[in-house]
Amino acid sequence: MSQSCEVIALATTTTETIPVADIAPPADATKVYEWEFVGDGPYAQRFFVGTHRGAKVRVCIHGFQYSDGKVKRWISVSAGRHGEELDVDEATDVSRDFQAAVEELGALAD
Repeated sequence: MSQSCEVIALATTTTETIPVADIAPPADATKVYEWEFVGDGPYAQRFFVGTHRGAKVRVCIHGFQYSDGKVKRWISVSAGRHGEELDVDEATDVSRDFQAAVEELGALAD
């Protein structure tokens, strides 16, 4: 799947230089955020947004990319501030969206 990716910000140095500018965003990322340097060592991570599905109930893939090249993804499900009432057709759509996200996550597994 080919998608464009919006880069929110990109840091390239810290007191301990980590060459994060050379790390391409994950292939499924539609938006990546600024690198955050964590812990006492030369480690960085950035949050990214992947595929979003659904209308009333959003089924999304999000994750973190790490400066060592590893990626951790998960599925996020949201249904408005107070939840949503779904009829049979809407529930079927949510089920399909969730199954598609599970299959995508499995295909992207490192």
